[in-house]
Amino acid sequence: MRVHGYVYETINLANGKRYIGKRSSQKLIRNYLGSGKLILKAIKKYGVQSFSVKQIGIASDRKSLNDLEIYFIGEYIRKYGQQMMYNLSPGGEGGYKGSLTEIGREKKQSAMLGNKHALGSIVSKERREELRKQMIGNSFRRGIATTPESKLKISQALKGRVFSDEHRRKISHGLMGHVVTLESRRKMHLSKAGKPMHPHSRVAAIRFHTGRKHTEETKQRMRTAQKLRRAEEKDNHFE
Repeated sequence: MRVHGYVYETINLANGKRYIGKRSSQKLIRNYLGSGKLILKAIKKYGVQSFSVKQIGIASDRKSLNDLEIYFIGEYIRKYGQQMMYNLSPGGEGGYKGSLTEIGREKKQSAMLGNKHALGSIVSKERREELRKQMIGNSFRRGIATTPESKLKISQALKGRVFSDEHRRKISHGLMGHVVTLESRRKMHLSKAGKPMHPHSRVAAIRFHTGRKHTEETKQRMRTAQKLRRAEEKDNHFE
């Protein structure tokens, strides 16, 4: 039989986790351990010496090779469980097209935690300024209205969301020194004018302010802000 390629199994000798892949070659390439995201990350962590690879099937054409890879990935997941696999896709053509199970989604999410390029990072002022300049004139989303269906999905996704103390601390730290201009305040005021407060928001506001005592410094800032708002409203009234 003419051999088009083979399906291989890579085993992490340190923890027993496995990776199933395919290769278009007539002979087993022993120094090739796989190209998946998780297997590459594992190789970097444990070192090449902690892995072994073996051939577990051969195919005579491309389609048969894809089908064979899909078959072995499914069999290995049933036998060892998704948590013991480095595969993120069911195999065949293409790469990652969505996690296989809830465990797969959790694994991908866990891999992102602490990533300095993504979650948990604090963007410096210099980087924020660079991003701001890059977005000037960008009309990718400008003028595109969000559909009611999208709004409903966003609302349902955010319901019941609770920020951790660490998350709140980071938000507070990021807002330190941030000054909202009078123009921004006016726009926010106009956007909310005539709109009733949601019952949940009203209850949350009452709970937040109940028993809360302001310092003299805070009271003075509130008085100053109120005077500025009244002066602005007076100016707008005579325009």
